[in-house]
Amino acid sequence: MLKKFIPDHLISQDGQVDKSKIFEAPLIGLYFSALWCPPCVGFNPVMLDFYKKVNSKEKNLEIIFCSLDEDEDDFTQYLKKLPFAAIDYSDPKLEDLSTAFEIETIPVLIIFDKYGNLIEVNGRGAIQGKNKVSPEETIKLWLEKSKQKNNK
Repeated sequence: MLKKFIPDHLISQDGQVDKSKIFEAPLIGLYFSALWCPPCVGFNPVMLDFYKKVNSKEKNLEIIFCSLDEDEDDFTQYLKKLPFAAIDYSDPKLEDLSTAFEIETIPVLIIFDKYGNLIEVNGRGAIQGKNKVSPEETIKLWLEKSKQKNNK
């Protein structure tokens, strides 16, 4: 289900990103956020630290930025601060994703495995220590969920 919502070509600070490269990682996060949102701006350092830690030895997690900014300039400014691929601001799939996952407040981080299975609906809570476990343990738990879903 996830792949149908993601455009074939994503963008990043460095230009175009092929979707297939994103789906090489075992886990994929959809990060709904906006520059105008104080909780989003506050969550970014925590998420960036988590992202760096869990990918320090091998790529475990890719994140796709799904902007809910009010204009393209804000989107562009925000994307410069993030090391992630993003769905282009003008792509209609952004609205499709937001509707499909019933995004009403932000920031939201939803984790899937590379096969499209939903792994964690509250990625933000998990990253912020809701379960009181380290980033490495969080990734381990998510990878275990993926393994369980794919062995059935």
